[in-house]
Amino acid sequence: MQRTFLYKEIADDLREQIGHGENQLQKLPSERTLMTRYGVQRSTVRRALSILVAEGRITSASKRGSFINPLPISSSPLSEVRTAVGTVLVVTQWNEVSTALESLLRGLRESLADTELSLLFFDSRPRQGKSRSELPTAEYLHANHVKGVVLWPESPADLQALHHLRQLAPLVLVDRQVPGFETHSVVFDDFAGGRAITEHLIALGHRRIGFLTDEVFAQTVQQRWRGYVQALENAGIAAEPTCYGLFQGMWNPPYSAQMRLLLEGAGQPLTAVVCSNDTVALDFIHFLRREGYRVPEDVAVTGFGNLLPTSMEAMRLTTVLQPFEEAGKAVGRILLSNVSSARPPNTAEYEHVEVPVQLVVRELRESEAKVI
Repeated sequence: MQRTFLYKEIADDLREQIGHGENQLQKLPSERTLMTRYGVQRSTVRRALSILVAEGRITSASKRGSFINPLPISSSPLSEVRTAVGTVLVVTQWNEVSTALESLLRGLRESLADTELSLLFFDSRPRQGKSRSELPTAEYLHANHVKGVVLWPESPADLQALHHLRQLAPLVLVDRQVPGFETHSVVFDDFAGGRAITEHLIALGHRRIGFLTDEVFAQTVQQRWRGYVQALENAGIAAEPTCYGLFQGMWNPPYSAQMRLLLEGAGQPLTAVVCSNDTVALDFIHFLRREGYRVPEDVAVTGFGNLLPTSMEAMRLTTVLQPFEEAGKAVGRILLSNVSSARPPNTAEYEHVEVPVQLVVRELRESEAKVI
């Protein structure tokens, strides 16, 4: 058994118990009991529970434990729903590889620790045959006693659906804002992050630096690109469109063909590429190695987010840290302020929080040191 994946095995075991109805009281054992049962630390138990929360199998309530959702709420009669003081609904797409959601929930739980509010997850992945994310209905919010909604919006977003959701409950956008739509938001200083990581590459001696993204419509990406351009201009380096690889999704064969053109740099090959997130960076590194490039000797690559820490450490990849736990605390504070307010959710004065980011430089080992 690999220690790294213990939390997944614990989640699998608890999921099977729930499926077989072994928890007749509709409540999971305490974290301390689970720590003793599986011989692990509290962080491992909480990571396993976060998977079940994200799947909608359990609802985690501060200081009261984790309750099993016996039936999908949307198909249950209202009288069958467990009575609660209220829930905070987290709406996003579950990605168990990234640590973003896990960290966000940890911060959110901490901010709600002295309340009777529970956390409930809503997987917004598009249903079969649909292209847009699914958002909860008014009936769903009412049935689950939803007092506030945390939304990780897609790009581009459905503005009409967002306006409707904002009228139903206090709404906080996390990670990104949506152009043309006003509500509470907690975002990161993506401009400063894009500038800092580009300045780092410039300080190493790079002058032919590209920018690569797979989500060109996202406000986060646009801010990172602006920071990248600002750093180049401050150093007296022209920001050239031939150095940009702007995609909405990355699929072959167009991706590979475009990457070859990007690296050629119109006759002046790139020596470094700023990637809009860690996943883009790792995929790009795999492409470079298939093409015979050495990383970072031939092309230096950076990420953004530090949300895949194990992979980033293994690759010795410099990135920008987004502190999602701090963002979760800020989200909780805004929600608590608005849940206690008597004003209708659509008449509130909207609060916008920008969380600082941090450059994470992973130096090459001495035997791998790059001479520029």
